[in-house]
Amino acid sequence: MHGKIDTLDISTHFKAHLELENNNRIIFSGKFGVGKTFFIKEFFSAYSEKYNAITISPSKYTVSANEDIFELIKVDIIMNLFCNHDLSITKFETSKVELITNFLNQLPFNLSKFFLVALKNIDPIGSFINWNIFESILQSYKDYEKEIMEKKTNSQVLSEYLDRSLDIKGNFFENNFITRTIIAELRGVKKNNKKNVLIIDDLDRIDPEHIFRIMNIMSAHNDYLLETNKFEFDHIILVCDIENIKHIYHHKYGPKVDFHGYVDKFYSYDIFYYSNMDAVSLFIREADLRLKNEREEEFYRFIFSNLIESNQITLRKLVKYSLSFELKDFIYYEQNGLDDSVLWSINSHPDFLQTSKLVVHSQEIKILRFFKLMNLVYGDFSSFLRALEIMSKQLIGKKAQWELISEVFLFVAEQFHLLSARNDSLFITKVIKHDDLDRTNYVSKVYFPTVRIHGIDCLINLKWNFSNQYDGSQLYFDNSVTEFVNKKMVFSNSEFSISKLIDTLYECAIIAYKARVLERIGINARLNEENEMR
Repeated sequence: MHGKIDTLDISTHFKAHLELENNNRIIFSGKFGVGKTFFIKEFFSAYSEKYNAITISPSKYTVSANEDIFELIKVDIIMNLFCNHDLSITKFETSKVELITNFLNQLPFNLSKFFLVALKNIDPIGSFINWNIFESILQSYKDYEKEIMEKKTNSQVLSEYLDRSLDIKGNFFENNFITRTIIAELRGVKKNNKKNVLIIDDLDRIDPEHIFRIMNIMSAHNDYLLETNKFEFDHIILVCDIENIKHIYHHKYGPKVDFHGYVDKFYSYDIFYYSNMDAVSLFIREADLRLKNEREEEFYRFIFSNLIESNQITLRKLVKYSLSFELKDFIYYEQNGLDDSVLWSINSHPDFLQTSKLVVHSQEIKILRFFKLMNLVYGDFSSFLRALEIMSKQLIGKKAQWELISEVFLFVAEQFHLLSARNDSLFITKVIKHDDLDRTNYVSKVYFPTVRIHGIDCLINLKWNFSNQYDGSQLYFDNSVTEFVNKKMVFSNSEFSISKLIDTLYECAIIAYKARVLERIGINARLNEENEMR
């Protein structure tokens, strides 16, 4: 199970990978829904001063078996140049040989007519040829050359090609001709030593034939142009789930065919793996979740990554609904004074209280904000609870090291206490002793509140003391820090059941529902009896 992430931020890690010497081909692999596209977009936006990123998505193409997907890749690159980069308005430069060859390629039918007419006009004994025909060809070429040299800019050439490519037609030389023009424009946008990066997104979501067609094209050197990558891109990044590509490859060529021997030519160093935890960490950092501390962040990372792992949510859906929202604060629970029905010994009253009115505000119960977000993501609260149930069942028997899960456990324990505890036990812990002489119980000592879940005792340390007393003007649980009463004993067991922790989170949701607090934060939950009795 996932725990704390590596302290090396994923963006820093990928940047270091990208900057490896001669790392011009990269496979960026991650499972569907973990936010690969989101990360790539955010990364190259952050480093736009160093890279010109051109992203194409072949999964959006509609291509029949007779059409070449490479033509559509060219169109996609051209469209990106027009939309995101200022194409140069320089005159198109080409050689006489290239002009003549392209002219002949564009007019094969007319050229045939010219020669047929010429043959008809040849004298039977070869004494006469009608040179007017060849003069007509020459004039046609001159007109073509004039049109190209006087009117065409690179932008116009690419624009016309874009229009023609709507029907995906053309021949080999035209491909070469347009490829040269694309390369010229890509060179033009490389300013201040910026590097051009081609990103091919969702590679594993297209027709298998096209997957391997694209991979083979992009891995091939154009020796006659002295290119390292197609179109002279400094980096080509294939974004996919490499396991999907592997399954498709074995399905197409057979399970015994060596996949690794085939795929290793498509990356320069190692495959860069983007995990659920990487995605969640980026999302938490970028989204405006208003988290208060690292422990709360750790809770979100843990829950989100496990929901994704159990296929109960996608990061794409999280990003869609993680818009900033406000929760109006209200009083969740209050009481006037401590319980006097039990005797108090001298000096046993807490010295950190200056007021008799004790209050818990909704903003102190941080998990309510999490519930609100999940209600938005899932559409209704019962669907979220169902996702927790499924996740809990999938995780039965799986355990996590305490070093990895302790922060999440302590966060859930504190939230469970705030939602479920009532009366004095919500605010303090009383040590009750029995006087054998008077046969009465009395409070001998008071300290901060404690909570027990799954047989483990936790202490909620508050910031209040004799010199800094609670007077009701601040939040009672503000900056509280929950810890294990006996950490050594807890860690001696080394592991804890993940599903039990998920079940406690589920119980917190049910308590909030029964207390009608969900309604007060805009969640119109309608739970059945099975949910409430679970």
